Amino acid sequence: MSDLATGTTFGAVKGEVAPSFEIPIAPSNEQRRIVAAIEQQFSRLDAGVAALERARKELKRYRTAVLKAAVEGRLTEAWREENPDVELASELRGRILEERRERWQRDQLAAYEKKGKKPPKNWRSKYKEPAAPNTEDLPELPEGWCWVSVEQLTTLVRNGLSQKPDQTPPGYRILRISAVRPMNVDLTDVRFLD
Repeated sequence: MSDLATGTTFGAVKGEVAPSFEIPIAPSNEQRRIVAAIEQQFSRLDAGVAALERARKELKRYRTAVLKAAVEGRLTEAWREENPDVELASELRGRILEERRERWQRDQLAAYEKKGKKPPKNWRSKYKEPAAPNTEDLPELPEGWCWVSVEQLTTLVRNGLSQKPDQTPPGYRILRISAVRPMNVDLTDVRFLD
């Protein structure tokens, strides 16, 4: 039929030519078998879609269970038993808070020096300790763990950086957005910031 088409913009077969083509049509019984086979495939497809939906719901429950197990320390129980002499979380938190205070003090002294002023008598008392978390309704943690607030662990939270990271050191290793995927973190997908 394509060989007989005419026209430059689009191919068309003339009306008087079209009736001369024979189009085979399957017998009624064969058409019924074809329809039955298609319906059987649609039924299998519907069952597959339902199974995928069940799996999606199960995956959501599984993710929640894994996160809960991680927070409760069940994912690292064996490692902690093999490595009993690690720093306690409360000690690490203390070091972080101490370093945070020291950094604040250095920044304050630098600001006074830049202005050519001496710090006032009680300038250190202006430091604001970060709020600790309310652990009243939180579950008990494994031995050596402790609850902390985001405020205790950070000095600045903002929406992204405008500085473009480098592909090679030196600098702090940072995860790329592409490194974090559902149920996976690729610790090798990094860039570097000074």
